[in-house]
Amino acid sequence: SAKQARDMRFFAGEGQLILYAGETAGYGPEVLFEAEMLFSCLQAGRREQLYKLINSMVRTLSDPQNQNIEYAMQQLMMLFMSIVRYMNEHSIPRQAVMHNGQSPYGEFLQCDTIDKIENYLCDLCDKIIDCQTLSEENGNYMAKVLAYVRENYHKDIDVYTMASDLKISYSQLRRMFIEYTGENIMSYTNRLRIEEAKELLTTTEDTVMEIALRLGYNNDQSFNRYFKKLVGITPGEYRKLHAR
Repeated sequence: SAKQARDMRFFAGEGQLILYAGETAGYGPEVLFEAEMLFSCLQAGRREQLYKLINSMVRTLSDPQNQNIEYAMQQLMMLFMSIVRYMNEHSIPRQAVMHNGQSPYGEFLQCDTIDKIENYLCDLCDKIIDCQTLSEENGNYMAKVLAYVRENYHKDIDVYTMASDLKISYSQLRRMFIEYTGENIMSYTNRLRIEEAKELLTTTEDTVMEIALRLGYNNDQSFNRYFKKLVGITPGEYRKLHAR
């Protein structure tokens, strides 16, 4: 029958003959996978263990004595949705695992044999681990970038020089910084300066000009402008308001 042919192709793939258990085949032994083990392997980047986990499930579902396409798809869908759940919980962007603009769900449904599903799930896990590794590397790199800014924000930081010192391109540095902090380097630097300025205005008798120069501003006009933009009042007004 057409259903038998479809089921045979699903389990056997292309160019391979496999016994068919018939439409009366039961659901067979329940196929279980430990979601926590799956999550643990993904988080730790244990690719080989993930491949074995997925392959073990596929082998059980492909057993000629237990083949049932509806049951197999149900179990494989549960495995797929568990992986998607992990992505959501760990903020893995869908774009990072998409192929040719196709959503993970769409790609999964396009797999018409159990072998293709196995390959797709392994590939999906690979992309998730790669994304996590890149994020971790960027996080470690950004720690160096932020440390550089905090050590040098009193100076007139030149982003091109900063990129050269850190051995990274100017455009890549700008993009990574915005993605990581939500603001550009100049805004971040000014915020650090203004936070220190608030402390100096209330704990020292330095003039506004002296504080401006100390924090890396060329003149008090620039300092006043940035201070009012971030705090809402001028440095002089802030000092009067918070005088000790």
